[in-house]
Amino acid sequence: MAQGEPEAEILLNTIESQTLAVIDRLNRAILMLVTGQPTVSGYSAMVGTLRPSFDQIAQYAPRWGDLIPDAPHIRAELAYLLSQRGPLDRLQTPHLWAALGLDQESVRQIYQSRYGDLPSSERTRPTAAAAPKTEPPSLPWIDASLFQSLQNELQPIYLPSGKALFRQGDPGDSLYLISNGRVKVVVGEGETAKTVAEFGQNALVGEMSLLSGGNRSASVYAIRDSELFRLPKASFERLVEHHPRLMLEVAKVISTRLENATSGKPRADQALSLAVIPAGDGADLGAFCDQLVESLRTHFDCAHLSRAHLDSALGEGIVDAPLGTLRESRLISWLAVQSELYPCLVYSADPTLTEWTKRCIRQADRVLVVGEGRGTPDLNPIERALFEGDSFHPEIRKELVLLHQGGQAPQHTQRWLAHRQVADYHHLDPHNRAHFDRYARFLVGRPLGLVLSGGSVRGFAHIGVLRALREAGIPVDIIGGTSAGSLIGAQAAMGWDDVRMEQENKALFKNVRRLIDLTLPVTSFAAGKGFSSLLKQIFGDHLIEDLWIKYFCVSADLTAAQLRIHRTGLIRRYVRASSAIPAALPPVLDDGHLLVDGGLMNNLPVLPMVEIIKSGTVIAVDVSNPFYTADGAYNYGDPENGDSLPFGKVLRGRVLSRTLVTPSLVGILLRCLEIGTINMESVQIPKVDLYIRPPVDDIGSGDVSSMDKLIQLGYETAHQQLKGWKGRPPA
Repeated sequence: MAQGEPEAEILLNTIESQTLAVIDRLNRAILMLVTGQPTVSGYSAMVGTLRPSFDQIAQYAPRWGDLIPDAPHIRAELAYLLSQRGPLDRLQTPHLWAALGLDQESVRQIYQSRYGDLPSSERTRPTAAAAPKTEPPSLPWIDASLFQSLQNELQPIYLPSGKALFRQGDPGDSLYLISNGRVKVVVGEGETAKTVAEFGQNALVGEMSLLSGGNRSASVYAIRDSELFRLPKASFERLVEHHPRLMLEVAKVISTRLENATSGKPRADQALSLAVIPAGDGADLGAFCDQLVESLRTHFDCAHLSRAHLDSALGEGIVDAPLGTLRESRLISWLAVQSELYPCLVYSADPTLTEWTKRCIRQADRVLVVGEGRGTPDLNPIERALFEGDSFHPEIRKELVLLHQGGQAPQHTQRWLAHRQVADYHHLDPHNRAHFDRYARFLVGRPLGLVLSGGSVRGFAHIGVLRALREAGIPVDIIGGTSAGSLIGAQAAMGWDDVRMEQENKALFKNVRRLIDLTLPVTSFAAGKGFSSLLKQIFGDHLIEDLWIKYFCVSADLTAAQLRIHRTGLIRRYVRASSAIPAALPPVLDDGHLLVDGGLMNNLPVLPMVEIIKSGTVIAVDVSNPFYTADGAYNYGDPENGDSLPFGKVLRGRVLSRTLVTPSLVGILLRCLEIGTINMESVQIPKVDLYIRPPVDDIGSGDVSSMDKLIQLGYETAHQQLKGWKGRPPA
């Protein structure tokens, strides 16, 4: 076997894979531009299923040329292999000629000594080059010439992590399609800079400039190494001149994107790249990744890439290949192909800070830092490089995942969070598939959030809704609530099912009188000790961050005049704050701020939920307090005319069985809380995917004896609505 022949055969396979990957990325970019989707019916990715033609290899030589090592024997052998498939000629295939280095004397001599003279431009005259057989997807209005023109006009761009694609104020002279990677959109500069959006694979960026030509309204930076295609405005206008319908189709895509952006419900990611590294003493990353991949496959194709997987596919030690070598080029090309084959890749890092670990982090949209919940929370060397070093982009999204063996209740999460600045954290039982399914929904942007309103005793209807959700097989991934909703929501987040909730709450609220500890009405009518004692009995010293299911509750900050969203801290403390009806219960003093019932500002906290889960599904349950719609329903007199409602009149009305209709003190207080939410309904309800309002209006706000009826009404209403619900998210 001639020197360089084995390497050349391996290299040719790599070149073929790289060429197909480039063609596939280009096809998908064109489809994104003209349809808004990276694929259409009847189109299957070419990667891994076809062999590229000689014309295609020659056309895209600039994209794979850097794979060829500076070794004359390998170049000569590769030239011979390619010459068996098409003519090598300086004029007909200039890119291929240059990539092979056929002008180098050393390469020509080796080739001639083995196979004779190279073809020359004098002996092989150029002819009209046939269009590459890219097998474009079939669309009713796009012909092969337009598809080929788009392929020729789209310019590939490589954008390293941290680099700017364009800056705010730059001329808007082109649009970009993200083939692979992730970028962030930033408005403002310096201390005023704010990240307003992130975009990943198959997204359009800067598309408005294609129509307006105005200056950029924001800056765009790469969060990780990214590959994009650029379409200059001049190129687009030239294409539209010959294909007028192109403008209409692209305008449709841009219009749809604008509608999605203004709907308040951003779309979930269509591609995902995750790096999994150890936290603290580490965990079994292989088993974790295998289970996570299985759950992610519910949403799209996903592959697990680890040192062991790559050793098996490409040969032992491939991940340790030195920079700039043929083996490293093969590794890079193979990884690029995987990103085309699979919308989701999970990179499992080594337990130490190796080159493979670094590559995993650089390839990722987000990094999952996985540790044992009962382990040591100190940073390990990999984490120090990630959180404290400058080797990686500081804004790459990082999430903490703590595993709890045997389903042991999470504890001491704050110790882990104190050492790590992460965007989010999750608790998983490593042997519970439902936990991995839940986390997968968060990762792909499709969690289900349940919002529970306040409503005093009517809040027990939430238990019935939870029962209906359980029976329908609809898992809840995050719960948010106000007042009574915060109480029931926290119980569900602790892991109580609806059966236990019903039993426990019946026992807890059997003697409701113990909760009414009247006091001198300086701050409130009740001292609140009874209610606080009840909450401690339920929640003990458990913290919100230690809950299995993610949870938040809201309170109204009287000091700062704003809504407070509580996602960490003592559960009982913030449920107490969320339920502190002004004048009825004293405010909770929190770091010098007075916190009262969240219903004062948002009795149905849909907006906070949407802000947390972004593109997920929201179910809202509203059991807010009813009230008469007109003053004519009351007959106790008009104070403006000198009428009054003395105790004697009330007593006589009762004794003489007269019909005396009056607003109750508690009813007035509750309605004061809900007025703000009523005014927010026009903003919040359109953001809800399923709105459930059990018919509980005829049940008094303090009627604890109606708990069974409330639970049943909640169940029946939710059960009926869930039966025909078309917006049900995937499990």
